[in-house]
Amino acid sequence: MKKMAIVMIMMILLVVGCAKVEKAVPSNQSRFMEVESVVGLWRIVADRETGVMYSVSFGGYNRGSFTLLVDADGNPLIYTGEQHD
Repeated sequence: MKKMAIVMIMMILLVVGCAKVEKAVPSNQSRFMEVESVVGLWRIVADRETGVMYSVSFGGYNRGSFTLLVDADGNPLIYTGEQHD
């Protein structure tokens, strides 16, 4: 049952990932803004539209990996502070 649920979720993500994006991000502004960073290790970024926060790795073997940041209940962390970039 778990395998079937995982397969269904993967199929949904595949279809959603292939959907046409109607709203384009202006070429002069990134979708993400930097919230915090440690040079050469990682950065915390927030989506400008949703406020959802991610950690972006700058390590040697996993550079560019995005990881969703969540609270203790598993809900995405939302950035509510000022823009720093």
